[in-house]
Amino acid sequence: MTDIDMLHIASPQLRAAINPFGAELTHLHDADGRELMTDADPAFWTGHAPILFPIVGRLNGDALRLDGTAYPMRQHGFARRSSFEVARHDADRLVLQLVDNGETWAIYPFAFLLEIGFALDGPTLMMEARIENRSDGAMPTSFGWHPGFSWPLPYGEPRAAHRIIFNADEPGALRELTQDGLIAEGERASPLDGRALPGIPQHWLNVMVRAQPAGFRGAWAELQQGYSSGYFVSDTLSTRASPWWSTTVRVGWEGTAGGMRLGPFVGINNAFNHLYVSSVVINAARDRFYEPAPGRNIYLGLSVGAGR
Repeated sequence: MTDIDMLHIASPQLRAAINPFGAELTHLHDADGRELMTDADPAFWTGHAPILFPIVGRLNGDALRLDGTAYPMRQHGFARRSSFEVARHDADRLVLQLVDNGETWAIYPFAFLLEIGFALDGPTLMMEARIENRSDGAMPTSFGWHPGFSWPLPYGEPRAAHRIIFNADEPGALRELTQDGLIAEGERASPLDGRALPGIPQHWLNVMVRAQPAGFRGAWAELQQGYSSGYFVSDTLSTRASPWWSTTVRVGWEGTAGGMRLGPFVGINNAFNHLYVSSVVINAARDRFYEPAPGRNIYLGLSVGAGR
């Protein structure tokens, strides 16, 4: 589908493009045009934010069995492969609907209404789902969101600085899936650390201060301080990375020589030679979670430009 076929909503801070085929949020741009959704690289995953209905995951034998009849049902259901109708479309709000039809009755013998809403309020995107059972009896249903975001987001922060925060604590036990996508036996503890997913520090700081002394024409100095609180590195919540902080110092000079702009500089990374974790592989095999950061190191550089 081309961008012309997309349905668009916007606020002063965000612009969203939704594909009516599957009611899928496909693009989300900030005010500067930076993409916040996944690029759907076929080498990894071609989706953006599929809607999972009326099942999440797979059914045994890819079939829904009701009253002695087996109805074919592909993974995650059929909503993501269905065309939705527009129920409401304003400048900052869109509501799409899917109702039962001949095709859905062949695989899911129920009368239903599935409504997916998108709304932008300043820098916030809100998504809502409403499911209405229009059948006479009970209607077995599961629903799930499956968004894929750009990670890291395009704001220059490392991956460890990102957080996914739930609206409320999610302390309940969970069921795991087998490699075939079926529900496994037994339960496991929630991987959330409070309201946050493992691998996401609760506190992150990155501050840089730059000084240009008036008494030393062209000279400058920078001090950059980074800090991360500790965080869990596996869904079992049994291993935790330690808090860390690191200091970087840079000094240099900017001026001209022979009609050329010159900028020699020297820097010291990890100036106090602290041992800390540079990055973490969540749920790594054999508990190899950590990638250590380099120790103190010194580097030199020179920037050269033409003109004044």
